Amino acid sequence: MPKTLPMVLAFVLMMVLGCSTKSNLTKVGPAPDADVAADVAADVAVSASAVLILTLGDSLTEGVGDSEWTEAGAPVGYPGRLEARLKASGIDATVQNLGRSGWTSTDLLRGVTWNDPPEPSQMAVAQPLIAAALAAKAQVVVTVWIGSNDLFGLYDWCHEPDHAECEAGALAEYTANIDETLSTLIRPQVTVLIALLDDQSKRPVVTDPKYAGSFPNIGAAERALMSAQVQAFNQVIAAKATLYGARTVDFQATTLFEQASTLADDGNHPNAAGYEQIAAVWEPAVRAALAP
Repeated sequence: MPKTLPMVLAFVLMMVLGCSTKSNLTKVGPAPDADVAADVAADVAVSASAVLILTLGDSLTEGVGDSEWTEAGAPVGYPGRLEARLKASGIDATVQNLGRSGWTSTDLLRGVTWNDPPEPSQMAVAQPLIAAALAAKAQVVVTVWIGSNDLFGLYDWCHEPDHAECEAGALAEYTANIDETLSTLIRPQVTVLIALLDDQSKRPVVTDPKYAGSFPNIGAAERALMSAQVQAFNQVIAAKATLYGARTVDFQATTLFEQASTLADDGNHPNAAGYEQIAAVWEPAVRAALAP
C-alpha cells in the first residue's frame, strides 16, 4: 500500500532530526543527508492532490504565546490553525512547522550553535522534505516570516553614535539573507510566500513601561529608528519577492501586535486569538497558491 505524505514527512524528519518528529524542532541532530530524500521518494506514491506546506520563521511561526498545544506538545500557532482551516474545506494539506523562537534571518540559513546540541538551519531541514514531496507529486508551498529578531537584536545592542553604521550593516546582511532564502527555495512546483513585517516599534513590549525589562536598551529614539528600519526591510522583501517570483503576505498594516486582545501577557507574541487572525491572513495566499 502506498504511504501517505504525512508518513513520508515523518520518516524524513526522523532521519534529519535524530528521530524527533515533533512539529516544532525541539531537538535536532546533525545536518540532513542529501540522499535521504531520494531514498524515501523512491518508495513513495501519494495522491497528486496532496499538499505540503512548510512554515519557516521565528517565534511568530513556532507559536510562542499560544495557549493551545498539539498532542505532540508544541504550540498550535498559525501553522496548526492554517492546516485545520484547509482540511475543513477539503484540502488534503500537511503543514510542517519549522519555526524556531529567537532565530534571525542568518540563523534560518545557517542554523545555531548556541543551543545544546547545535541545530541545523531551517533551510537544511526543509530541503529533503521539499524533495520528497515533489518526488511524490505533491504540491509544495513554503511560507517565510523572518526579521523580528534581526530588528530587536540590532537596537538592543547598537547605540549612538553607531546607529547609522549598524543599520547599514544589518540591512546589507538581511538583504543578502532574503536573497539567498528565496533563490534557494524558488523552483518549479514550489510556491514561496514571504511576509512583510509589522512595525514592531509599536508593540507594547517596547512601548509600555511595564515591559521595560524586556528590551531595556530600546527607548523612544531607538523605536523611531526601528520603525524606519522595518520599512527598509519590507522594501527588501518586496524587491526580492519580485525578483524571484515569490508572493508577499502583508502584515505591515496589521494592528494585532498592538492590541491586548490578540497578544500574550509578554506584550510581544500573539495569543490564541492573535494566531487565529494570523492564520486568516495566510490562508487566502495559500489557497491562491494551490489554485489550478
